Formats: sequence, C-alpha cells, structure tokens
Amino acid sequence: MTSTPASPTVQTLRARTPEDLLALVPVVLGFEPAGSVVMLTFDAEHPFHARVDLPDTAEDAAAVADLLLDPAAHHGVGRVVLLLYATDPDDPAFATVWRELREGCDARGIALVEALRVTPSHYHPMLGVDPRAVGHGVPYDVSCHPFRAQAVLDGRVTRRTRADLAAGLVADRAAVARMATTLSGLDGLGRRPSESDASPVLLAEGHWVVATVRRHLDAGTVPDDTEAARLVRDWGVVPLRDAAWSCLTRDRARESVRLLSDLVRRSPARVLPPVAALLAWSAWQAGEGALAWCAIDRATAVDPHYPLIRILAVMLEQAVPPSSVDADFDWRSTLADRSTLADREP
Repeated sequence: MTSTPASPTVQTLRARTPEDLLALVPVVLGFEPAGSVVMLTFDAEHPFHARVDLPDTAEDAAAVADLLLDPAAHHGVGRVVLLLYATDPDDPAFATVWRELREGCDARGIALVEALRVTPSHYHPMLGVDPRAVGHGVPYDVSCHPFRAQAVLDGRVTRRTRADLAAGLVADRAAVARMATTLSGLDGLGRRPSESDASPVLLAEGHWVVATVRRHLDAGTVPDDTEAARLVRDWGVVPLRDAAWSCLTRDRARESVRLLSDLVRRSPARVLPPVAALLAWSAWQAGEGALAWCAIDRATAVDPHYPLIRILAVMLEQAVPPSSVDADFDWRSTLADRSTLADREP
C-alpha cells in the first residue's frame, strides 16, 4: 500500500467536484494511478491518502479492502472518498472489491461520501445518480486544473506512472562504477569503520558525517565522488548512519530527498540499504509515500531484512503520521562509551 500523509500544501486545496478529486489524486500520490484503488481520508487527527493495486482475483478483494480500511479505522477516519481506476466494470474482481469496500466502510462506521470509477477519459459516479454519467460516463480533462498548477508552484513533481517515479531511483551505471572504484581506494587507505571501533573513533567520524550532510543540505548541493563514497561507506555502521539520520529533520525533508536520491542512484549494491533507508525516511517525512516505497523496494532487492527498512515499511502500511516521529535526536547516545561526549562537542 502507498500511504501519503495529507501535507499542509494539499490541505489547502478544497475539492468540491469530481474533477477536483481527479486533479488532486496525482498531486498527493506523486504519479498518475492506474489499476488502483485510491482512498482519500477526512476528519481524522492525522488525515492520509492511500493507494493499492486493484486485486487480480475476486478472492483477493477482501484483503485489499482491509489493507485500506483497517488503518483508516485505527486512525479515527470519519469520512473517505474512493476512486477506483478500472476500465472494465464487468471484471469480477472489480465488482467484488467494490462490494468489500462498501461493506467494510459500513462495518467500521466510516462514511463513504463519494466514489468514482475512473478511466483515462471518463469517470463514472458510483453513489447516487448523475444524469451526466448516463451511457459512457462523464468526460474529463484535468491537465490544466488549478490544483496541477499549484503543485508545480509548490515544487511537487507528478510522474506519468509509478514506474516513472521508480525510474528516478534506478542506478546510474557510470556513477556506480566510479563510486565502486572510489570505495576500493578508500578501503586501500585504511580500515573501514566498524561497530567495534572505540567511541572516540566513531565520534570523530560521526561529526564529519553531520558536518558534511548539513553543508550539502544548506547549499542544495551533492557530494563529489570521494565524499559520497566516504558517506555511504560510513552509513554501514549504525552510529554513523544515525549521525546522518539526525540531520534529516522534517523541515529539511525536501532537501534531504534531493540529496539522498542522488546517492541512491550512485551507490553500489553492497552499500545501498542504509542509503535507501534514509531516503525512504526523508520521502515519508516530505509526504511522498510513493517515493518512500520506491526507496524501500530498492533496498529490499538487496537486503530484504535490513531492520530500518522493515520498520519504515510497517509504519507506511499502518499510515503512521510523520509528525509522530522526528529525526532530531542526539546520535551520540547510540555510542557505548558516553564518557567522552562532553569533551567532544562540535
């Protein structure tokens, strides 16, 4: 499931018509959905929006409905809007998931205020009767809708498909080869950092990580090959990864996404999981749930058991609001020997 917290930017966009809803969905997801069920939630303390693939079979329909509606009930959602991106209304799987969603809303006391079946050119209201929808449905074109224009002004990029979003994190082979060479050179210069290093050693390297990450976030730049290789090598050690993590606060989420997306594209597989995990964190904090899932997918392809990735996946599946967790913590507390910390303030 792709879950996306309702960002302050999106909350200012008031959807009053079906066309408004159709324009809003790609803005909050970051891509144009297809073969999907999209749920917009309202009235909760922390509203969120979610997307799942339409089930392939009628037998999977109940699981799809639960995946959407269980987090909604858990977070006290009072009302939802459903958009089912499906071209064939006679598909048994479509009919079954629509029934499961309706019954699931009723069972959980969630009001279903609007539901649309959406094709690339028409929408079909599924609640009540809209005389415009008789026959082939209501034609729509939201390419020039004000919500789209506002998204551009806010710096929110909408991809054509989820695959296009994922393609933005595909490895750059030339950059990966350069980093692999640079990593080999660094290894030849001395021992890699490790969890067993004395606290003062890790502390000194951690301060370098923090200073380097903050410098690039402030300047909107990306590290050169030598800096990048040293960073991603260091992040294989949990306290040094946490040093970088402590810089990735919610107010720097957009800048963090840009920096870490660049490093994900440049990182060889052996150092990728912690880099992708930090990107997933930053994307979640920025309200880009789909991008967070793309980062999780890249990491799990290398190491499906990397602990931070597994934790973030559960948080996204359960629609945990980013505001409930922040990265503004003292990374130095993860070091075993704390007696030297007072003498080593940056």
